[in-house]
Amino acid sequence: MMTPLMIIALTLYSEAGGEPISNKMAVGSVIWNRAGGDVEKLEAVCLKPRQFSCWNAGTPKTPGKRDRAWADCIGIASAMLSGKFAPVTRATHYHDTSIKPPYWARDMKLVLAEARLRFYA
Repeated sequence: MMTPLMIIALTLYSEAGGEPISNKMAVGSVIWNRAGGDVEKLEAVCLKPRQFSCWNAGTPKTPGKRDRAWADCIGIASAMLSGKFAPVTRATHYHDTSIKPPYWARDMKLVLAEARLRFYA
């Protein structure tokens, strides 16, 4: 069984591992914002079906545990679980630029765009 720390860190790593630290923080902010800042809800937000593609069936969940990105994700997840996390955006949704903007983006405001990720509130 995975711990909440591992679930959050794997979500961050799988969704933004190759992104700058600022985007890892922004994905953490999306999780945080969806949970309403409630530490007890972070794990459920990550595992909610069809919310984070990394948890879809068939997606590998093995990080390169010795790389810098994994260390960043563990650090962010630890801050989130300790309640010491400070969101960097009010975004509740995001997508990768490798796909066309999803239907939900039409009704939301773009609040952050960096590297390959676009964040909306």
